[in-house]
Amino acid sequence: MIGTLGLSIILIGLGAMVIYSSVVVVEESEDKLLFVSGSYKSDLSTGVNIVPPIISDVKEVDTRVREVSVPNITEVSGDGKRLNVKISVYCQVVDSEKLLRTVDNYDEKVWKVTKSEVSTVIAESEAESIRRNQRTVEDEIQKEVENVVSEWGVRVDRIDIMDLSVTERN
Repeated sequence: MIGTLGLSIILIGLGAMVIYSSVVVVEESEDKLLFVSGSYKSDLSTGVNIVPPIISDVKEVDTRVREVSVPNITEVSGDGKRLNVKISVYCQVVDSEKLLRTVDNYDEKVWKVTKSEVSTVIAESEAESIRRNQRTVEDEIQKEVENVVSEWGVRVDRIDIMDLSVTERN
């Protein structure tokens, strides 16, 4: 049988676990959302927060600007030349609740949308025009990507064409 001392140690240990699970610290560079029994309750504010123990789930979202590297894209331009493009997308979560409710693994989704938009722009344009008007092309791609990802609570700060090479198509 467990004696009084043993029972006291168990109760103190359980109490410490409950208190520990009730305290959540939120840094300035992140959002933490509180879900209680599976339902969204609120955004937690920066600093120390007390949440209901055991039945709470806290989801963390990094709100800093991040670079999403899009794998190399090879497409044929409107004038039949093969373009190899390397793109970087700089984006930031601006609505954590919307992000968690609408999409998982948003980095992957952002690069897939970007790849699709780059492919469309290349197919509709001439290679030399893309090279001469690179900033305009970046802005056009950014606008189209932003139209999609804004529905997820993500903002695109900028899109950069890091490398662009043109070869004649065989």
